[in-house]
Amino acid sequence: MPAEFPATAEELAEYDVVIFSDVGYNTMLFYPGLTPPYEYPLGPDRCRMVADFVRAGGGFIMVGGYLSFAGFNGIARYHGTIIEEVLPVTISPYDDRVEMVEGFRFEIVDPEHPVVVGLDWANATFTMCGYNRVSLKSDAHLIAWHGSDPIIATGSYGAGRTAVVATDFAPHWGGDFIRWPGYPQFWAQMLTWLAGN
Repeated sequence: MPAEFPATAEELAEYDVVIFSDVGYNTMLFYPGLTPPYEYPLGPDRCRMVADFVRAGGGFIMVGGYLSFAGFNGIARYHGTIIEEVLPVTISPYDDRVEMVEGFRFEIVDPEHPVVVGLDWANATFTMCGYNRVSLKSDAHLIAWHGSDPIIATGSYGAGRTAVVATDFAPHWGGDFIRWPGYPQFWAQMLTWLAGN
């Protein structure tokens, strides 16, 4: 819940990794429940706080969804923000959703990366149904794609590690990925890598 997100750099530093999924930029920037008369300033810029956290060595990942990256009608609004600067991808200013109701599976292009190594991707039978279309930055590392669209990618920002998974954790885009036997290990490896372990 955005209202429960750490309000200070000291509170955020208690964590190893920050995950944004289906939470728009304005939700993270503005504080829920604020009503007039306002006290100024409104509060710390939590998106800049995340960037500082990563620069200092923390991990950060954005996972796809209707309110991730650009999102539905572009209302997630991460294009041109400090969060886009941190991520290993560039974000469209427009609706970036790719709906694939017929289903798809991404292709692993670097099976030796610590995020995906040791998992039986070749025999995986899960089906996913959509993702956010983003563009890989020149210094990013591509792990998986669909066609020419990055689905899993990693990067760095300052002393920290960053990643994207351009599809969702959950239905409908996540399809039955969440029931794949390798799903828990994939996320454990992702978070371990992001934490620098």
